[in-house]
Amino acid sequence: MKIHTINCPNCGGKIEFNTGTPECVCQYCDSTVLIENNHVKGNPQTAGQKPASAKGCLISLIVLIIFILAIGGMITIISRFISARSRISEATRSEAKVVIIQEDWPSFPSIPAPPTISYAPTVPSTPAASSHAPAKPSVPASSSAPAPKKVTVTLPKTPQTLSYTINATSTVFTKTTVNSITQEQLKPSLLDDENEVRIKLTLKCKKVHDRSGDKGTNMATFRLVVKNKAGEIIDTKHLFKMMVSNNQVFTLDCELVLTANESYVIELDDFTA
Repeated sequence: MKIHTINCPNCGGKIEFNTGTPECVCQYCDSTVLIENNHVKGNPQTAGQKPASAKGCLISLIVLIIFILAIGGMITIISRFISARSRISEATRSEAKVVIIQEDWPSFPSIPAPPTISYAPTVPSTPAASSHAPAKPSVPASSSAPAPKKVTVTLPKTPQTLSYTINATSTVFTKTTVNSITQEQLKPSLLDDENEVRIKLTLKCKKVHDRSGDKGTNMATFRLVVKNKAGEIIDTKHLFKMMVSNNQVFTLDCELVLTANESYVIELDDFTA
């Protein structure tokens, strides 16, 4: 077979083909060239380019129809809105009454306007100043109010100096002087019984002695003893404060829950561990 050479009509590149070849592809631009009698026939077709199909034309036609229908629907809605607005007319501008004309709306009975009430404000006359102030009404005392619950507490005499030791024969570690004691009745808590009274004792103290070699590191401590009117011990509190230096003044608080309407005696005592 004889080899022929032609120029690509699309890019001008050289294309070689054998005799009798109906078409060939340009190696430079990938165009398909039709061959007839060893010459170029018609225009070249670029690779990837396909003729428009009937299916694509149909889809384009459907999209165009939908777009036209949408535009027509919008025009119809706008025209109806403008028509409805044109039904509203103003009857009288001076009276500011608006009449809405709508054939399909039901008719409602008119509501009469409320009656107009005219009144003249009355100015109260100022009474003459009285030289005597009006007597306050007496409030009778309620006989059903329960009597407040109380206890009688006898506090120890102050000042008292108390010692802290490990045992009866050991050296005294610290000594504390209680200068004053005050008491305050507190509000009952939810855990208290109906016949119980809660009081708070506040003790003003001063550390007056440290064992040699332990200055500034020992605690101040003593005991608080609660006795009933028969002299029986019913409660004991260990009161203390840590890291108290010598001659330091401090305060200790102690709460007691006692039986109402009873008498008690508070005593202070040395503490032995």
